[in-house]
Amino acid sequence: MAYIPAPSPPKNSRPVPEEYLKDYFPTLEARVSYRADDELREASGMYEEWLRRGGCFWNMMPHFHGFNFTKENYRKLNCAEILAYQLCILTNDLYSAENEWVAQVGMDKPGLPTSSLYIIMRLHDVSLGEAKEILKRKWLDIESSFIQVREQLMAECGPHLASEYARYLSCLQYAATGLVVFTKEGPRYASHKDPGTIPSARDRNTRSRIYHEKHSSRAKTGQMGSPIQMMHLQVPGADSLTNGHAVENGHGRLELQNINRELAAKTANGMPETRADKAPWLSKYTKLSDEVNLKPYDYIKSMPSKGIRNVAIDALDIWYMVPQRSLEIVKNIIGMLHTSSLIIDDIEDCSELRRGQSSAHMVFGIPQSINTANYLFVKCLFEAQKLSPSAVAIFEDELRNLHIGQGLDLHWTFHQECLSEAEYIQMIDGKTGGLFRMASRLMRDQAIQNKDLEVEDLLTLIGRFFQIRDDHQTLARAKGSLSDLDEGKYSFMLIHALNNQKHNHQLKSLLQLRLQRGFLTEEQKDLIMKIMGRSNSMEYTAMALKEISMEVEVKLGYIEAQLAERGFQEDKNWIIRAIMARLRLPDPIMGSLMR
Repeated sequence: MAYIPAPSPPKNSRPVPEEYLKDYFPTLEARVSYRADDELREASGMYEEWLRRGGCFWNMMPHFHGFNFTKENYRKLNCAEILAYQLCILTNDLYSAENEWVAQVGMDKPGLPTSSLYIIMRLHDVSLGEAKEILKRKWLDIESSFIQVREQLMAECGPHLASEYARYLSCLQYAATGLVVFTKEGPRYASHKDPGTIPSARDRNTRSRIYHEKHSSRAKTGQMGSPIQMMHLQVPGADSLTNGHAVENGHGRLELQNINRELAAKTANGMPETRADKAPWLSKYTKLSDEVNLKPYDYIKSMPSKGIRNVAIDALDIWYMVPQRSLEIVKNIIGMLHTSSLIIDDIEDCSELRRGQSSAHMVFGIPQSINTANYLFVKCLFEAQKLSPSAVAIFEDELRNLHIGQGLDLHWTFHQECLSEAEYIQMIDGKTGGLFRMASRLMRDQAIQNKDLEVEDLLTLIGRFFQIRDDHQTLARAKGSLSDLDEGKYSFMLIHALNNQKHNHQLKSLLQLRLQRGFLTEEQKDLIMKIMGRSNSMEYTAMALKEISMEVEVKLGYIEAQLAERGFQEDKNWIIRAIMARLRLPDPIMGSLMR
């Protein structure tokens, strides 16, 4: 505030009319009762009302300085008085917070202290330190309002009242600012860190003063801790904290019981800010690191991979032109879901190998691997939320399809039920095609161009080709020793052979033996391969793959023709053609499709 000379009373001042004191100002008893009995309430309006009706007794000031105002003059000055009241109350509450807390606990009172600072803590659910910052900002706002009101009153008062108004307003200003100095520097709230501000021995007339000084200092220096630590406070002698009555028959120990739960919670959240030795159980919550959770994921991700799905996403981006940020999010979602499915598949299939190396659960254990796979779903959902609400719906829809497809696969494997080729195609449309469709739908949701271009049928065909080819290569002795046969999984070739009535009796018997023993010998596997050979199952599978490949070409050509009609510059999507050409070639590691 701007400097105003200190006021001094005039020599011939007269007292304030008694009727004004009775009619305008509440009595001291009423003000004390209001502030003492007021309980914290949920309504935020109580905070402002409580400040407005605070306990600074300004009605005494006219007696001290002999102001010659009428009742109407006092009413006009009331707006400035209210602001000054609030400044003084906030100042007191700001610097007395720790002491009021000590007194509240010491007298075993329920709830929080009746202070604006603790009202802020409750209404805004903040710590003590945060409440103080809010209170300081409020103080500055009220100070600005006071200055504006002061200038307005001086401009409207007229020459005959200017001197008295200035003197009265300066009294209000000095009261508010003087209280700041008193509370900061005076002995009432002093810490033991400043020995010069501690009252001398002759001032310590009661045990309550000794107790109050001792434990308020501990609160300010971080030595007091929580209400739990206050349960057994040593109090010298037999005097009480407030009125000299004996506590526990003079044994000198105060048992604090039934401390309000809210007080304990706010203390744990607020008071440790001043502590230098925070106990772990009192520290603030910190976000957990997911480093351990992601170790199985990182392990699988480090294995060699063809990266077909990322290449497919890049191919679709030629049509959709997805923003780079969204494109990376889509790749992250598809990559994490794919890795999650690999971890779960290996556990559910009891497979010890993944791409020629130990499966994740063989390194990190089944529980940790399952937890990682589930956590990846959460991370994928978090990523989808970065895109749009519709992207979340797409994610949920295709994630449902993935789990339904996997569930069908597990059901048929466990019950050893031979399914039809149509049922098998439905299963892989969910289990394998779901990821390809999810990628295309998410990209279309984020597309800058061609948002109405539907390519899900094309991606479903590519998913079928990918899975049936993988089945073929597995039984071509590419992934170890015919692991799918040991796991009891139904592949496209095995389904064809089982549905061939001429050769299926031996095959069913061999699969039943696998169910009983849990594995097949090398000789039994060789016999199964010979049976499928006699059923022409491998050739049948190669023929199906060729037909799917041709249908992919047809669908791709149709989409490209649609885009050409729209004037799209790219006449051919060579990346998708390169993917299909790569999958059709004999794999140097996995073998020829025609083997």
